[in-house]
Amino acid sequence: MMRRYWFSILISLFIIVGLGTYYVYGATDRLPEYKLLTIEGDVKEGAKIQLQGSYIGGRGSEIVTVTTEGSDYPSRQSVYRKELSGAARSWLYAQPDIREVIKDHRSFMRGKGSYTSLYKDEEWIIYAEPVGNSGNISSSKVVLNIDILNLSSGKVRHFEPIIEEQVTHSFVTDVQLIDDQIHVLSLVYPLGDGDNFDYHDYIVDMNSGTLMNNLNLTSGFKVKDNTQLNFSGITNDTFSAPSDHAILVVLEEKKLEKDNQGRTLFDEYPYSYEYKTGKLTALSDIQKGTGLTGNGFYRLEGSLFSSLRVEPKLITMSRYNIETGKADNDVISLTAQQIGADAIKGAIMKAGRIYILFHKNGIPMATVVDETNGDIVYKGEVVFDGDESERKEHLENVQLLNMQIVE
Repeated sequence: MMRRYWFSILISLFIIVGLGTYYVYGATDRLPEYKLLTIEGDVKEGAKIQLQGSYIGGRGSEIVTVTTEGSDYPSRQSVYRKELSGAARSWLYAQPDIREVIKDHRSFMRGKGSYTSLYKDEEWIIYAEPVGNSGNISSSKVVLNIDILNLSSGKVRHFEPIIEEQVTHSFVTDVQLIDDQIHVLSLVYPLGDGDNFDYHDYIVDMNSGTLMNNLNLTSGFKVKDNTQLNFSGITNDTFSAPSDHAILVVLEEKKLEKDNQGRTLFDEYPYSYEYKTGKLTALSDIQKGTGLTGNGFYRLEGSLFSSLRVEPKLITMSRYNIETGKADNDVISLTAQQIGADAIKGAIMKAGRIYILFHKNGIPMATVVDETNGDIVYKGEVVFDGDESERKEHLENVQLLNMQIVE
């Protein structure tokens, strides 16, 4: 009798779950389909673009991502389980250099989840991360997990150097090997200091694991009256690649009262940081991107530092060689009219290309520009992939204001 009772309960639960899945499936299956349609250039150039935003039709808002292959909704993924396998580490696989390391050294990379914590050259792979893997320390000291793989011998060394300082959070933003010194550039939130943070370079001897130095890059900057300083770090565009420099951007902002929200940017000052000497050098000749917090963008590739200024009607890009201390005279400048835009919404520099998101007659579009000469190599338009009678309504109901480039 008891067995029959439980069997009835299980059948009821199965029916309820089945009906729920049916209705969820039906709701998500009716979401409109979009895609980025190539109208000019090589479709392969546009295949890396993901346009992100929301669909606001129906009874609510749905997050949507649009690519050259079609559209994707997170709510639909939860039903179909498309991305379940390996989803937790998808941000790692999005980086080509990290994918290669994972493929070739699976054992060493097991349990490692931060792409900014990895360094690789022809002889060594180094991984450094605060104990706990989350960056959440809340302690009087920082303990770094450092693993070093010798590619010739296959041997792995492990160190746990201790940094005696009171912090709430610590996140590694770059790892470099200079001579026999491991540099772990970290974003550090001091204990009890609210949302304020510093950039530290933890310098560790790779042979003994001994902490040799702890340099605070953000100390020593003078604060003007009624202002406060914020900071942003720019590291090499290829995360695991060797690099002699990082960039520290000092953001001068309006000092906020206790209950004020948001920030007002007054000015910004980029500095190059040389790992070997520990020196910060002002880059006064570089075009300012007018705000990493606003409409600017920077990129570092080896010793070449690029700045992208994005405005609704104009995009300009300039370059600066940190080693020679000279600005590149070949500045790319594109107007909204030149790319066929009513308004430029955003842009990203990556791997020799400038990816631009813009709107034309209210329709989201994207173009790809060769940054060596300013030539347009791709242009695409977001289209509704369905019944023509519904096209106008569904295009009005999709808002795509963000962009991501996936290799």
